[in-house]
Amino acid sequence: MHDCPNCHQELSTFAFYCPRCQRPIGEIRVDGDILVAWWLDARGEPSQKWAVKTFKSGMDYLNLVGVSPSRPSASQNQTTIEFTLRPLEGEEYRIEKQATEVFAEISRAEMQEWQIK
Repeated sequence: MHDCPNCHQELSTFAFYCPRCQRPIGEIRVDGDILVAWWLDARGEPSQKWAVKTFKSGMDYLNLVGVSPSRPSASQNQTTIEFTLRPLEGEEYRIEKQATEVFAEISRAEMQEWQIK
């Protein structure tokens, strides 16, 4: 459980925005070569980890190099998040994921691997 730092709405799962006050309360960031979902404090700074995700393609792990943006727009204009990945051997490449897919994957905090197809 987590409470919105702004309006104190109780949340049972990760969210980028509070369903009650609509303020940003979560974001994703690169930490080393993995993805970390953070809860934000009232100032908008990361305060508590919600989930950690490693990227995997088949049997190979991928290094996460970048993510843009750190949370989808509150409006419907921005619906994708771009990830820059690098295999252990090879060139960097980018993939786009729907914001709803990213949200669903992060909400499954018990699973640390994210299988990329």
